[in-house]
Amino acid sequence: MIFDIVESPSATIIGGYTPNESAKKAHMSDSRAVGISGGAGAGKSLFSGMEAVTWIPFAKLIWILGAKYSHTRAEFEYLAEAGRSTGLIEYVRQPEDKDKACSAYSIEYEAEGVKRRCHVETLTLHEYEKQAATKRPDVMILCEPGLIDNLKEMESTLWGRLGERRGRLIAAGTSEESSEDWYEIFRLWQEDDNPMGGEAFTLPTWENLRNYPLGRQDPEFLAYEKAFGIDMLNMRYGGMPMPPKGMVLKGHWGEHLFEKDPEYQKGLPLEIFIDPNYMDPARYVIGFIQYDDMTGDLNVIDEIARAGHTHPEMIDLFRAHPLSRYVLSGVIDPHAGDHHPLGSESPMSYWENVIPEIRNNGGRQIPVRTTVQALKNIMTVRENGTARLSISTNCERGRWEGNHWKLTPQGKPKDTSCDFLKALGYWAVEKLHNERIAGEITDNGIIEPVDFSIGGSSLPFVKKTPDEKKYWQEVDAIYKEKNYA
Repeated sequence: MIFDIVESPSATIIGGYTPNESAKKAHMSDSRAVGISGGAGAGKSLFSGMEAVTWIPFAKLIWILGAKYSHTRAEFEYLAEAGRSTGLIEYVRQPEDKDKACSAYSIEYEAEGVKRRCHVETLTLHEYEKQAATKRPDVMILCEPGLIDNLKEMESTLWGRLGERRGRLIAAGTSEESSEDWYEIFRLWQEDDNPMGGEAFTLPTWENLRNYPLGRQDPEFLAYEKAFGIDMLNMRYGGMPMPPKGMVLKGHWGEHLFEKDPEYQKGLPLEIFIDPNYMDPARYVIGFIQYDDMTGDLNVIDEIARAGHTHPEMIDLFRAHPLSRYVLSGVIDPHAGDHHPLGSESPMSYWENVIPEIRNNGGRQIPVRTTVQALKNIMTVRENGTARLSISTNCERGRWEGNHWKLTPQGKPKDTSCDFLKALGYWAVEKLHNERIAGEITDNGIIEPVDFSIGGSSLPFVKKTPDEKKYWQEVDAIYKEKNYA
């Protein structure tokens, strides 16, 4: 067997590859779809690379696909080293930069009377979309599927690409990187007679006896279980994908919010919400939102989201957008009026020249709890079965954030993966506040006093009368009494 002779210096494999017990079962699977969920350091990338080597004599094209090139690097490296050690791989292109594409091709061999080679390519999702229409792989390896946006929607196109060649799909990820989509697909493949004939396997870290000779009884695992509990142990080391926990918008975020290709409604106000964060991996986000005060509907119809772009560059993208000429005003991060410590102009100073009516809450910080509560309010399903908020499926960044914005272990929203949502939240806080002052929201209608409170950070959108100030003091007291954190 080919495993008896392969070598991989990167995996410290010399004189043959001996898979762990669970990996051996997965290698023996004859299913068209194989799902692997591995604990930290369990060897899921090694599994994928070694499994791909066995297909080289039988395939014309092998794709190794990930959200980023760096996610495909280990799988490709193991495949290339093993392929070269067996004489199956003739050429390897592997740039030092891990964010560049890698490729390889095999020796020439004869199959069905025809001489050919097997080509191996790493692809990002962007490259996959460009090449999917013209190429049909025999084997596709999906790296860290839990990090791929909208995986369930993408699954149908994957099978479409593999269908013509009756190809095989291998999806392998770390159990801690489990999205809702990957969790559902993995659980489906664990069931008998699932539609795509998939099989799912877990790779526990304690089967790596080279690093943990005592296996499950290794002091490392016993101490971790004692400190964090069995569920955390199984998720981190047991290879068991868990349904995502600690999501900021859990119970409110979902597919019910999304609408395909919504159109701009003439006669309704159009505003923007902005989070001017240009430091990667965050995104500088501009969202376009319309609202209908007769129905209460709020419709996010598009977004512009970029990493590493300056204010002038984003303003140019905004001006080039066909909706920009209809924008009346908007809301920007309250900190947008601050100047950069190094002396650069504030984001507010740039955007005031583009949209004079842009607002930033007077520079006063809005509590995170208030922003989150405002988002939950507009996402809540009403009696008519719909939420106030709808979001275009074109808002890919917004969709991604809703599935990745998590709470810290202390129960507070993280300050990452939330650029779109924070900006939308600032806009929603202002909108809900003004509706309350105008008497458009009743206590038994869209919102309850204890559901939305500005607390001690009063919002200067509307000048308050003494009665209004007293009202908000009472709301804040209710908020604290009920311990809404």
